[in-house]
Amino acid sequence: MCSLTRNWLIDLKTDTDTTTDKPAKRTRQRAKRLDPEVRRNLILDAATRLIQSSQSAHFTLDEVAAEAGVSRPLVHRYFPTREQIFVALLNREFDLVIGRQDGLVSEETSTEDAHRIYIRRHFEYLEERGRFYHLLLSEAQVAGGEAAEMAKRFSKDANTYWVQRHMETYGLPENVARMGVLMTISALRGAEGSLRLGKVDVDEASDFWTRFILAGWKAVSEKYSESDDPS
Repeated sequence: MCSLTRNWLIDLKTDTDTTTDKPAKRTRQRAKRLDPEVRRNLILDAATRLIQSSQSAHFTLDEVAAEAGVSRPLVHRYFPTREQIFVALLNREFDLVIGRQDGLVSEETSTEDAHRIYIRRHFEYLEERGRFYHLLLSEAQVAGGEAAEMAKRFSKDANTYWVQRHMETYGLPENVARMGVLMTISALRGAEGSLRLGKVDVDEASDFWTRFILAGWKAVSEKYSESDDPS
């Protein structure tokens, strides 16, 4: 074999041999692990969407996992039971409601100004979150257990605060003040639909409702007041 042919065969073998030059080893990149609190809120957000879409809290852990895009065992790791998700949702919503009002009303704030502040904040909350808070309270009372106790305690604290305020401001007997507070709070829930659909502006709604409520309490005090000079 001539040298030219031999060199050509050597070059051909070198070009086609795949055993000598191995590709660089690929390094596998791990997906970034989410912070536990982020995962926890991811699950709670999924449960929130399920409740809002169905207007019911009768969700399952499997449904929450599917909505969150995570595995069922991961949901179970953070919330072993459905009730624990429900309790966490209540706590988070309580924080949102209270957080909007915390520090806004001191003991020196007049009852009229307290109404203006709380009504405005409540309408803002309804516009953003809808009836989710009220739905949770209703579902919790039906569910029983820890969730029901939380809902009762939160509602009782809020009612006690306002009943005491109106007794002191308008000189009303407790039963009249309590009736007025319960009816006022219940009426606020009906505003959610109008706010959500954009039929009523938050500024207009809060101004109208404040005037309406204050005029109503004044009229009630004129009939039921136990003091001669309610302030």
